[in-house]
Amino acid sequence: MLQVEAFADEDVTEAWTRIEAGLSRVLPASLPRLAPPAEVEAIEEAEAVLELVLPQDFRASLRIHNGTAWGLPSPVPLECLFDASGIVESTRMWRTTIDADPVFDDPRVWAFMVDESRIHLNGPVRPTLSAEGRVCVGTMNGDVHWFLDLDPPPGGTPGQVIRIDPECTAWDVLAPSWRQLLIRYAEDLELFATTPDSSGLDIAPEAGPACEWGSRTGVRMGQPAQPARSTPGLSPGGSGAQSLLVVIRRVILRWCSRGSRSSSPGETSSTSRSVWSSALPSARSSPNSPPPSLTH
Repeated sequence: MLQVEAFADEDVTEAWTRIEAGLSRVLPASLPRLAPPAEVEAIEEAEAVLELVLPQDFRASLRIHNGTAWGLPSPVPLECLFDASGIVESTRMWRTTIDADPVFDDPRVWAFMVDESRIHLNGPVRPTLSAEGRVCVGTMNGDVHWFLDLDPPPGGTPGQVIRIDPECTAWDVLAPSWRQLLIRYAEDLELFATTPDSSGLDIAPEAGPACEWGSRTGVRMGQPAQPARSTPGLSPGGSGAQSLLVVIRRVILRWCSRGSRSSSPGETSSTSRSVWSSALPSARSSPNSPPPSLTH
């Protein structure tokens, strides 16, 4: 049995104190939805079931607030943060629902998809829907999800917080750690209380902070921010993750059918080349190699 002291983290405690103070100024009606602390046993049970060790700062956070309650206004830029049992349930759902896809799980395909603006990335994150090496910690209407990324690509930080939005085919690194995400959120709440336009938060009194919070000023892979576009084949509120795979396959099939009329996986823009050559060096190890064979 781990000692309670092993779950302590002064920075996390201070960040939550600042968050609560900020919410009391800008969104006091949301404060009752901050859950009480999780028991140590509940955290350890979640780790045992998922067969992993949660980052220490996230364990410390659960010992302060074991997620948030459902309902509006939300105190966080999500519909809710899961409690320890919800983390287990959600992560297991992702593990059993999303299968590995050998066609899409290829850095050459990722680079092509980025160049074609079919997927959008902020930071060193693998653009997959797999829960392998990830822990789902919160959701917005079942469409947008926050994960702890325990096994990021080169350039990432184990324990970084990522947001996955299957409907918009977007993957964002929100912060290098849960501790830093809480500090960033506390800072933006404090800014919102004094100069809302400079905080990066959009808070509706009846709903709470918008889930778009945290993206790096909308910039994706070095490109100017663009409005979200609907993707044919994706139905909001439905099985976005599975539908995304259908769209991905359609794009890859179109790419492969072009043959010599299209650029090869190695002939991509300088944006994706610079990012993937550093984050995923194997992506372009064989610039003239063909795309993976399609067996489905």
